[in-house]
Amino acid sequence: MYKLCVLIVVLITLLACENPSGENNQPDTIPTTDETAIDTVENETLSGTTGDLQGKWRSADDSLHTLVFEGNLMTMNYAGEAAGEAENFVIGSTCPEAPATASTNDERRYLSVPDDNRCYYIIELNDSSLQMSYLGRGNTLRYTR
Repeated sequence: MYKLCVLIVVLITLLACENPSGENNQPDTIPTTDETAIDTVENETLSGTTGDLQGKWRSADDSLHTLVFEGNLMTMNYAGEAAGEAENFVIGSTCPEAPATASTNDERRYLSVPDDNRCYYIIELNDSSLQMSYLGRGNTLRYTR
């Protein structure tokens, strides 16, 4: 009888952890060329939004501020010096902490920094321009290559 009770408690716990909508609301991790998710990306070809972000971006509002994307790491710099540690970022269709109504039909339009609970909506991204809205504050951050 004791084993049956333990089994029922474990099953109830597992069922409670499932997403009732059946959707995967977790942000995507960085895919490599073989679609394997990894923590750091070295010497791999990145595609999509993550690939388009790669490189150095200079703030259109403050020429001393730069943002550098290398693999799945983002570093903020000011006057040539790192303004903090390199941070892991993920690209997804929602922010991990955002309510379900804040999601969008646009895939991979959110850049989130899970370790710091920051999230940005990517307004524009092309070869020469990056514009992101910092969610929670609403201000638009503008960068150029």
